[in-house]
Amino acid sequence: MAGQNIVVIADEDAVFGLGLIGLHGCAVTSVEDARQAIRNAMADPNTALILLTENWAEAQPESMGESDVTVIEIPSQQPVKPSIDIERRIEQALGFRLEY
Repeated sequence: MAGQNIVVIADEDAVFGLGLIGLHGCAVTSVEDARQAIRNAMADPNTALILLTENWAEAQPESMGESDVTVIEIPSQQPVKPSIDIERRIEQALGFRLEY
């Protein structure tokens, strides 16, 4: 089924950890590696969501608006900027609040 994959682009530990819950990913060690991983994920028609650690956020291409793929920054091991909780990040990405 098209448009259903979640791809993790992060350091090796994050990719491994999220892989334990079934997410596929690409471990990167440089901004250029992250850019290429983002391009590859966006080129795959099955990719719906990219989880990108904030330490690689600058790797996002300027042409993100041309894609249907959603990119959500997640905290990295060494936070780059003050963190907001994951519920707030999801709320911002979706544009509405989830109640449970």
